[in-house]
Amino acid sequence: MKQLNRWVLGCGFFLCVLGLSGCKEARLLQFKSQLQNASKTFSFNERAWVWRYPVLESEDVFRVIQLAPTQKQTSGLGKKNDYVFVQESSGVTSNSVFPPKPFMVSLFFNAQKKLTQAQFPSEATALFSSQWLPSYVAWLNRVSWNNDSQTWEAPHNLPGFESERVPSSGAFLRVLGEPNVTSTSNGQCHYTYVYDFFSDKQRISKMVVLRASFEPENKRLKTLKVTLAFADIAWEF
Repeated sequence: MKQLNRWVLGCGFFLCVLGLSGCKEARLLQFKSQLQNASKTFSFNERAWVWRYPVLESEDVFRVIQLAPTQKQTSGLGKKNDYVFVQESSGVTSNSVFPPKPFMVSLFFNAQKKLTQAQFPSEATALFSSQWLPSYVAWLNRVSWNNDSQTWEAPHNLPGFESERVPSSGAFLRVLGEPNVTSTSNGQCHYTYVYDFFSDKQRISKMVVLRASFEPENKRLKTLKVTLAFADIAWEF
């Protein structure tokens, strides 16, 4: 079991994370109940996780991730907060065939300041198909608290994710661009992508680090580790 320092929400492997340790207890319990009935309480499309019955508030998000959005926009009667992550240039060839690409996570809030939708980068769907998001929510529902170790624990796999949809190393190059570091160990090839977060108020270096390891025989993804400023997550495929 993988230990987590916090209860973590977010955009799967490549993605922005929302932790819930700062939420008021009532809202946290409501959200946990929603996870158990995901088909009734959420809807999904290729890029978005939509709350049919919003319970989390904007203050819950900010209290935990402590990130001012890169930009804020009005969206209908509510607000849209965009968080942009830019790959570091170190180790990336200036004229690379696979240039580095930024990615963005957008959070939508209604007029009551409740989170109604999390929109994730198109790169996630390009790599893992639209199946990744429901699988991630099912994974999140299995996160549990270990009273003995005083840590969160989570399974290593994404429930229901079909093995034939696992991407190859070539897919990572085409979708994410050239990695900052390419290495090998135990016959496996590893791609490491390092992203900084930017806003008008702050810059956080190495906010997100993705490390993808590929099987030597067929170059398919074997493990994906996501290192964030406050948590580590790892999945096996």
